[in-house]
Amino acid sequence: MSSKVYDIVVFGATGYTGSVVVEQLAQYCATVSNITWAVAGRSDTKLEKLLANVADSSGLEFVRRIPRVQASLERPESLLEMAKQARIVLNCVGPYALYGEEVVTACLDGEAHHLDISGEPVFLESTQLNFNERAKEKGVFIIGACGFDSVPSEVGVQYTMENFPGQVNEIESILRFSGETGKIHFGTWESAVNSFGQRNEVAEIRKKLYPCPLPPPAHRQKSRSSFRVVTRLSSFPTALICPPLVYFS
Repeated sequence: MSSKVYDIVVFGATGYTGSVVVEQLAQYCATVSNITWAVAGRSDTKLEKLLANVADSSGLEFVRRIPRVQASLERPESLLEMAKQARIVLNCVGPYALYGEEVVTACLDGEAHHLDISGEPVFLESTQLNFNERAKEKGVFIIGACGFDSVPSEVGVQYTMENFPGQVNEIESILRFSGETGKIHFGTWESAVNSFGQRNEVAEIRKKLYPCPLPPPAHRQKSRSSFRVVTRLSSFPTALICPPLVYFS
């Protein structure tokens, strides 16, 4: 990967997730001098406007000069050209079950590492099933589930296992919202709806990935609904992808 132009390319930079990533990346890169990065998307005009907005809101004038790469899911050759220029592609275009495979394929062909924030089981597990061996051959990392629900689950379980004075049998994740107002983003909602409709497909993928089931827990807890309120915390359990990710780790 010595011929790469950029360390990082943010694909889908003008979407909601992409714009947040660009803002955070700009703030970080203002403190270091050895990271080269670019933004990528369908519309150069929108990319230019995004960079101007981030520069205005952050006061970081260098952001206006960040390179722009035109890449679109409708033009696979543009995805490949983007991947060839990047060491790492931060893929911010979802739902990943619908649009993710094309970007993963481009990253493998262009030898760029691929990171995403997917929480969609069918995408994460079909990617592992279909591309694991090829990724090993290419020396490419395909890292999914880097989002807010997934990382705390992994880290939280590991922390609990290392610090709990006994055998951990069950860990429950609680979600609490703060702020005066809030709503679920459409892209998140669309991904959740798609995932719900792909449960049978996920089951078939898991049979191929993991032909030997995990051993049953020594002390099985009584099944409880995720759709309930934990009164003492004024919150409710998260019904997200977290458990499958932790199991497979």
